Formats: sequence, structure tokens, C-alpha cells
Amino acid sequence: ASSFVKAATRDRSLSAATTKLDAAYRTAIVREAHSADNPGATGMVLYFPTPKQSINGAYGDPAKIAFADTAWGRFLKAYR
Repeated sequence: ASSFVKAATRDRSLSAATTKLDAAYRTAIVREAHSADNPGATGMVLYFPTPKQSINGAYGDPAKIAFADTAWGRFLKAYR
């Protein structure tokens, strides 16, 4: 979305801000996946269940979800 803003603006400070936003977005991505059903789809999801929700066990099993080999699952357990 920021690329659309950058293309539409003549404001140099806004254009520079979109460049910084794009760089921050790219560095924030730990794992990326999408299906053939949605080619070119983009977006960001953060899995953070509420304290009343149970933690999905897949986040501890890299065979089920690639993201599980990060420390996120351990962080969620420690957060509780």
C-alpha cells in the first residue's frame, strides 16, 4: 500500500516516510508463505492469542508450521 502512496504523492517527506515504512516491513518478516490460490497476496499477521485462549500447539512443531522454529512460541508461553 505504501508504494501506491509513494507513486501518488509529490511530497518529499511523505515519499521518504513510505521508503522507511517499506524497509521496516521487509525486516519485520520472519517467515513468508502463501498459496497458489492467492498469488501475489501480501500482508502481515501476528499470532498473539489472548490470555483466555489456548496456544495453538502447531507453534511448537516446525513440521506443522515453519514459524515454529522461532522463539515466538516460547515467548507466548513466557508472556502468560
